[in-house]
Amino acid sequence: MKTRDIILKTAVMVIVSLLLFVPILRVPFVEAPATGTVVGIESAEDVEAGSIFVLSIYLANATKVDGLGFELYWDPAVLNNTGIKLSDDLSPSSLTVNINPALGKAKVCLVNTQTPDYITVIETTSIIELTFESVGSPGDSTILNLDNVELSDKLVGLYFPDVVTDGFVSYTPEIISISIDPGDINFGKIYKGGSVTSSVTITNDGNVEVSIKAILKSEVPVGFYTSNFKLNNQTVSGWSIPNLGPGASETIVLSLDIPVGTETDFKTAILTFWAEPP
Repeated sequence: MKTRDIILKTAVMVIVSLLLFVPILRVPFVEAPATGTVVGIESAEDVEAGSIFVLSIYLANATKVDGLGFELYWDPAVLNNTGIKLSDDLSPSSLTVNINPALGKAKVCLVNTQTPDYITVIETTSIIELTFESVGSPGDSTILNLDNVELSDKLVGLYFPDVVTDGFVSYTPEIISISIDPGDINFGKIYKGGSVTSSVTITNDGNVEVSIKAILKSEVPVGFYTSNFKLNNQTVSGWSIPNLGPGASETIVLSLDIPVGTETDFKTAILTFWAEPP
């Protein structure tokens, strides 16, 4: 029995360029009106997961304020408060803080002790600084809700500000993106009954962990690669990467067996890798 050379140009094209943007709600910053006392908290957008940042409680259009009290609420699954302190300009003042990180709640009371013993500001001025750690995931967001806000004046006593402006924190959008190197595979000449291997490296270019599966398409002849092609010694339908973190890579061994009796012709297919959150 003679063995014939079979030229099989198996161009396995690995097509993956899945880029998914999840839109996020953005709340515009509300500027202080020309008149009326304003108490508010700053907002932050495009916050990176795992980062630490500072936001200010601000005051505007206020005269002879000698005290401020408020409650602040946020989603503890998105943010963790690691500190609340007076802004540098108010360092002689007294600040009492009660923080419950598990509930995402803080009660704050400021008593002005500086000279003169009141605060007068026209322009928007930072009076308290809050440090947050972002503990959520890309695409997360939370409202910073100011509640029970009261100001005090030695002459008129307690009063409410004319405007209270809540804040908003949003993370960078969730991006799912993977790349494949190389982008095509040519197994070359293979004998009947022979086999050949190659490899591709899959890299997570997004900012979230993904699981990856593979799909065979456009097989010529139909079913040839489904029957004879494997990824890491597994069938295409049975293969997967359960978890691939942002920036991580994994090299996959591609193997193709040529059964005895295979007809001599070109055999091609498209191998598509699909990535999604686990």
